Amino acid sequence: MIHLQVTMTEMVEIPPGAQAVMAALSRGPQTVTSLTAALHLSEHTVRYHLRRLLARGLIQKHLRAPGSQAGRPAAEYTVTARATGLFPKRYLELLDALLAAAQAEGLQERLMARVTQDMVAPLQVHLGDLSGEARLLRLLELLDYGDLLPDVRAVPGGLCLEAFNCVYVGAGLHHEVICDLLPRVLSGASGTPVERLRCQRDGGVTCEFMARLP
Repeated sequence: MIHLQVTMTEMVEIPPGAQAVMAALSRGPQTVTSLTAALHLSEHTVRYHLRRLLARGLIQKHLRAPGSQAGRPAAEYTVTARATGLFPKRYLELLDALLAAAQAEGLQERLMARVTQDMVAPLQVHLGDLSGEARLLRLLELLDYGDLLPDVRAVPGGLCLEAFNCVYVGAGLHHEVICDLLPRVLSGASGTPVERLRCQRDGGVTCEFMARLP
């Protein structure tokens, strides 16, 4: 088995009981005083949740610019970029609508070809003179495909990449062209034919790709 040096996205979640605090902070900067008033919680409880959220890197603390009132400036809390993914998003619905419209207009294949091209071009700059297996493994590192929970192994004729977590499964279930994006990018950037053997849209537990090395 080949060990792929990729960094997995750290799993972060809102601590139990702190959801209300995060929801309030998502509306804008808040102080301890404003949070206690808005959430009808004690100051002790609010500070407890804030400490836990700070420890997880989900919020940040900074001093509010001094105003006309004398005394120590109040501390304000805001959400960090790391926390934005914890709030509901509708990217999948938008992507589904865009791909459906492209398919209806006969533009889906052309669109995916352009997406592939745009992903391949910057990758090739970082590959240098690498070739074969080394080039493919470097590609996976550059693409940060550790999120796939991959198992990469050498097999007769090439490399087999088995992904236990498909990062595109939601869109792929509706549009098969999405499932071909990874092999197309790998093929284009490496010059090695890569094909999709099976994937989770077919009911399998994993997605599997094969790179045919000379």
